[in-house]
Amino acid sequence: MIPARLNPTSAGPIRRWCAALLVTLTAVTAAVAATGTAAAERVPTPEHDSFYDAPPNPGSLANGTVLIGALGGTSGTYSAGLGLLALSALDRIVPEANIPALLNDRGRTALAQNTRACGHDFGGKYAFSHLDDYAASPGLATHPRITALANRFRLDGNVPGAPSFVWHSTGDDALPIAATDAAVAAWCGAGATVSYRRTSTPTHLVSALSGVADALHFLDDRFAGVPAPAGCS
Repeated sequence: MIPARLNPTSAGPIRRWCAALLVTLTAVTAAVAATGTAAAERVPTPEHDSFYDAPPNPGSLANGTVLIGALGGTSGTYSAGLGLLALSALDRIVPEANIPALLNDRGRTALAQNTRACGHDFGGKYAFSHLDDYAASPGLATHPRITALANRFRLDGNVPGAPSFVWHSTGDDALPIAATDAAVAAWCGAGATVSYRRTSTPTHLVSALSGVADALHFLDDRFAGVPAPAGCS
């Protein structure tokens, strides 16, 4: 998701900054985008850690499966770094969730070594790794604390307040498109302005890169003062 909130009068340096940021964002997953959205509009956190250990409401986890999918669904694949990327994001955004307590020494070391890493760093380092090799006990992706966080940071739980550009592919082999479809539908139902490009480009990596040109065009129009089309398209 690319939100357009910036003042067009500062387009020169900001456009260059956004172009660089966008390249980084192509490696960031929907799971981390969800946690980043929650961080930007952060919900007050509970006083007690027991919140994170409480069983989630199964009926409200539809889009939380994006985070769980990034953690468990990519384990052992070329996209396995998405799991550690998601854990790192959660650790930074919700330190009181105590993610390191769910990890073994290898997992805690991985988090400590990547505190300033970007998405592509995780992808290169941890391709074909297995998430549970870093966990204190098997089944980390479905640990009650993780599923509670997934429920908390559902994609459809934070409606963007600025015009937004979204793209995803039915051919994404790491993060299924269903959760993005549901999130966009929820945002549009809440009155958000969203430009959604739904493609059939194969694989997670290629489909991520395939939307860059359209996303940059979307940003260029906003910086030029062209209003985003109202509603959803």
